[in-house]
Amino acid sequence: MGNNPTPSKDVFCVSCQTPLQGGYCHQCGEKQIDPQHDFNLFYFVRETLEQYLNFDAKVLRSFKLFFIQPGGLTLTWIQGQRKAYMKPLTLFLTVAVAVHFFLPTTNVYFELLDELISGYNNGNRLQNVLGYNMAQAIQLKSQALNITPSAFYTLAFKNCWENSKLFLIFIPPFWALFIWGLYYAQNRYYLPHLIFALHGFGFFMALDLLFLLIMSDLLKFEAIDDLWFLPLFIGYGVYLWRSLGKVYGNISWPLQTLKFLGTLISLIFSIILYRQIITVLTVVGM
Repeated sequence: MGNNPTPSKDVFCVSCQTPLQGGYCHQCGEKQIDPQHDFNLFYFVRETLEQYLNFDAKVLRSFKLFFIQPGGLTLTWIQGQRKAYMKPLTLFLTVAVAVHFFLPTTNVYFELLDELISGYNNGNRLQNVLGYNMAQAIQLKSQALNITPSAFYTLAFKNCWENSKLFLIFIPPFWALFIWGLYYAQNRYYLPHLIFALHGFGFFMALDLLFLLIMSDLLKFEAIDDLWFLPLFIGYGVYLWRSLGKVYGNISWPLQTLKFLGTLISLIFSIILYRQIITVLTVVGM
């Protein structure tokens, strides 16, 4: 009959009431309590330390693969090797928390009011996707708050900077829709593309944060010219190219180039749209 324990009719799982076949429930994984073992102080401390150290090792292992091997963590997760690594959303939120607390005061994730005004006046829909009349809004809001337009600019910049760090989680699901369309032939399910977007945009945030901290805190730049961002985008472009090849496999060079450009452009558009929405909603809510 084998060595498998016989289901007990007297001992049931406290969580799902399934008859136990050993120390753990085969249905939900709940552990059967052994007072002499589980209520022992030494075991309690040891188990706590083991869980903490195991989580710490999981974090280090995940971020090592995340930074060193483009697309490696995404592919590992999609293929089902998940136990040893952080969940994609957990890793993304970890980076987002770092951005929230350490991002220098910059408009990297929100649009400047003057840019939206210029886009509206010139009919440039990319510069003002929503077609929002920001000049009129500033005038009305300044009067309502009884402050000068100049003071409103300063207040709006501060509020936009704070709000822009709170809702970055909305960018990956939107970007993933474009990736899904581009790589549907490789994987028809949306979730794997969302995992790619969480890791891909998470890396962008981490790289951007590191770049800004070096420029503002280490090198003491008071203003960063757009030209200085060129190495950042080149570096991220290389990472994205290698990630796409790793996760979706090697295809013909012309098709791979087109899909890479589509993925990169859709990310840029997603960030542009997010920046403008954050600014408009912030101004509307003031």
